[in-house]
Amino acid sequence: MQSIVIVSKDFNKGIQKALEFSQRKKIGKFDIETVEFEKAMGIGDVRNIKSKIFLRPLGSEKAVILKLMDGATIEAQNAMLKLLEEPPPSANLILVAETEEIFLPTILSRCRVLKIDGERVKREIANLEALENMDLNAGFLIAQDLSKDRKEATEWLEEAIVYLKKKAEDEIKRGKLGDSKIYANKLKILLETYNVTKNTNTNLRLTLENLFL
Repeated sequence: MQSIVIVSKDFNKGIQKALEFSQRKKIGKFDIETVEFEKAMGIGDVRNIKSKIFLRPLGSEKAVILKLMDGATIEAQNAMLKLLEEPPPSANLILVAETEEIFLPTILSRCRVLKIDGERVKREIANLEALENMDLNAGFLIAQDLSKDRKEATEWLEEAIVYLKKKAEDEIKRGKLGDSKIYANKLKILLETYNVTKNTNTNLRLTLENLFL
């Protein structure tokens, strides 16, 4: 399962990005469920979400999109932590909000955070998936785009480090030590790239391209 927070001042764009993610994962329309709340999500709502998230999907994966227009109570967010730590492997939980300030740090640390600034996606989910799958063609396009701004490249590398670290931890919890070692090796290369990018003036594009070779 992937846990994602999508933040957008234009709430509808945030929902659209959540649907695009689900479609990119080839999740069927009957396995995508959007949950709305009349007010801030409460602890009772979390119980309902848990019952939905653990239902077996019709396909290989499912997505539950939470529309947090009015935020979520502290109690509800604390109740979500265990779900984020021990999720069913076939489920994707996507939280959409107008600002990340509504979330506890413990929630944000367990999720991938995607910020949408107008038409530009600052941390593109597809970039992280390309890194995970070592997609050479997509990787070179990512390197070309990120090499235009060293600060943005550094921020993306920080996001990628958190993402791969979480992936490795998830595989260890599932007893898949072989897969966890693969993520650990990728993480080592990523950390080296991050240090070079942040602390030197080396050719940024070539440095980023090496991630996907």
